[in-house]
Amino acid sequence: MNSDIHQNVVVRPADRDWQESATQKKALLDQVSWESSLLRIEPDTQVKAETLSEGEEYLILEGSLIFH
Repeated sequence: MNSDIHQNVVVRPADRDWQESATQKKALLDQVSWESSLLRIEPDTQVKAETLSEGEEYLILEGSLIFH
């Protein structure tokens, strides 16, 4: 996305390529030393944090992520 932290960046979710599963949609933002993604969780579903990949950063746009 932007490896220069001194520059402003605009990310438009509609412009991203979204990977879809039954309960969520994910769009990769950046993959340098870790992966950053946008995440949309479908209504009335739960995604447990331990089911996501370790070392990734998620920005939740819609829905809830549950930590146990």
